[in-house]
Amino acid sequence: DLNQVMSILFSGYQKQIDKQQREFEIVCKNNLQHAEIVIGDEYRIRQVLTNLIENAIKFTQKGYISFGYEMLKNETIKFTVKDTGIGIDKDKTEVIFDRFHQLETFQTKEHGGTGLGLAICKSLVDMMGGNIDVASTPGEGSVFSFTISQRMKTE
Repeated sequence: DLNQVMSILFSGYQKQIDKQQREFEIVCKNNLQHAEIVIGDEYRIRQVLTNLIENAIKFTQKGYISFGYEMLKNETIKFTVKDTGIGIDKDKTEVIFDRFHQLETFQTKEHGGTGLGLAICKSLVDMMGGNIDVASTPGEGSVFSFTISQRMKTE
């Protein structure tokens, strides 16, 4: 149940942000009235979303983070994580999904990490037969999205 997965993620991150007294809000966008039941790997979907949301939290100081999903044609699901964080230069977006590649900027060094998170996301999305992408503007934020095609049934 995708709505349930998203609700659990939202609740957990809302508590974390409240506890840390961060200066941004987190929003979960589930525009569907009914539950979408996906026959697929909930653990992997949750793992990719968790990595993307945690990156957004790491690099966002104020504004918002939103995440959600939408149903596209041909039983394709598009998940999106959008933030108003530091953003990424266009020439760097082509390599951020490579293993052990970490952007060499003051902000990323300050926040740490191994440079594996986005590469893991790409590998997991590839294993589920999907695609992952990023659109970003330095100083304005980023939008990470991934699609997967799965058999679904509506309840």
